[in-house]
Amino acid sequence: MRFLLVFICLSLLVSCQGDSEINDEVTGTVMEFEPSQLELDEIALDEQPQTVQDFFAVDNGLIGEDFCYNYSSISQLILFGNDTTEEWKMFEVSDNYLTAYHKECGVLLEFMTFELAGEKKAFLSQMTKNNQQFDYLKWNSKTERWNKMNRYPRPEMSDYFNILDSEGAELVNEYGSDIIYINPKSKSVTYEFSERAMLLSMGEKQQLEFNEKPDYRYELETTEDQLTLTRIPVYKEKLLNQSFLIAYGNLDNPPKALLKNSETIIAELSIDNLQFELVNYDAISNETTNFKVALASDTLDLSAIEQVNPEGGYWFYEKGKAPLVISHYESLEIIIQRAKAYFEADAE
Repeated sequence: MRFLLVFICLSLLVSCQGDSEINDEVTGTVMEFEPSQLELDEIALDEQPQTVQDFFAVDNGLIGEDFCYNYSSISQLILFGNDTTEEWKMFEVSDNYLTAYHKECGVLLEFMTFELAGEKKAFLSQMTKNNQQFDYLKWNSKTERWNKMNRYPRPEMSDYFNILDSEGAELVNEYGSDIIYINPKSKSVTYEFSERAMLLSMGEKQQLEFNEKPDYRYELETTEDQLTLTRIPVYKEKLLNQSFLIAYGNLDNPPKALLKNSETIIAELSIDNLQFELVNYDAISNETTNFKVALASDTLDLSAIEQVNPEGGYWFYEKGKAPLVISHYESLEIIIQRAKAYFEADAE
């Protein structure tokens, strides 16, 4: 009987210890894990606009090595609004555009998405004062990442100039460089020849041998089914906004064919930098404006029209000359003939 009692006590003791060990094991497996920074970034990214999500789908391999890119800094800035590091400062995030700036390195980062022929595309620009990396990207829906496209329209260095002799063309092709600007509002890209970059690349001898100015810039349009490169004249500083045509009349009761004739005159004159405006006579003849017309580049005095025909006509002007005013009653042939003679004549 005593042996039985001892056995029961020992059994109870072992059982109690077993329960204690089990409880200890259960308690020991309950641990609190803090999410990693990458996990926090993924959570924050889901709440960001699509443009931001698209930007962070750019692989690090597409980021240039010379542009001070730091994922931790830029993710803190864009995803959490933390700019205390003062490395990256965000300028703007819109429906299709993101830009950030690194003050110390002088790096401007631009990213723009767009649709082209039903496919999702993007431009990525990383730029410093002396260097730029520009990439054309295509969205891969399977990997949900961006792929780099190596072929896209862009001008040759000599394409920025109208006429170059053989020596000039050789220098441009060897030392020439351009700058590429992203235009988020028009979803386009502008190519401009960089005279500064070329001068930095050339030695003193070559600089003395080359003094040409670029004649063109280029626009890369994304509005069609394919990227379209368009050449746009760059007017030399001495010619910029030098020639004007103002067609004037009472626009509530305008002279017949005033606008149509103006278009014909412009075509016949064939002056690349001719600035044209159609203005209301009532708006330029009252006391508040005193015949002043404010244009994008200049404010012009049209008081001479009052002496010729205030009802309507054409006001021609080239800087350095007195303006020429012709009534709309004159025949179109006479107007064109006199206008050509005016612009072809030398300033007195």
